[in-house]
Amino acid sequence: MIVLLLAALSSVSLYARENEKKLCYKISYYGNNLWNPGFNAGLEYPYSTKEITDRKERTDILQSAVSVDLAFYADPGSHAAILLHSGLKLKKITENALALYIGFSPLGIYRSFLPETYDVSDEWAVTRVNLPGRTYYAPNISFGIENRLSRPHLDACFLEMEATTLVPYNTYAMFLLNIKLGVRL
Repeated sequence: MIVLLLAALSSVSLYARENEKKLCYKISYYGNNLWNPGFNAGLEYPYSTKEITDRKERTDILQSAVSVDLAFYADPGSHAAILLHSGLKLKKITENALALYIGFSPLGIYRSFLPETYDVSDEWAVTRVNLPGRTYYAPNISFGIENRLSRPHLDACFLEMEATTLVPYNTYAMFLLNIKLGVRL
């Protein structure tokens, strides 16, 4: 998992190195299933920008970006988890500095960590399990709203809803609904 994290972060970092000012850092509160508290950190690199003008002479900006996010949350008394995902975001930025976006992250991995867990063998011997939990493939889709700010080190604040699918979960899949509330630097 650490190797995947390093590969994702270094690929976005190397891609953005030629124009450092475009690379954005994001930090946010990460609420799993809306109530389990957590933290999210990420990188975003806009690689394509296009201006469009509508019939009312309003100019909007369409932007495509590559993003990488690393999230952590804890479900008290049950488990904790780390989620790493990478994908694309499509944004529409209006003249009044409001942006709506949709994101799709097909490259995702989710690792759960369970509290103290024991295993019972066929001979009834009880042993403690080291690092109990599971790893899942975790693609996701997200929808968000962003308000651009004109501060020197604070680019925007955002609210994002994210739907993540854990595959294979038991025999099929499990869906998680996550919320992010944060800032982009």
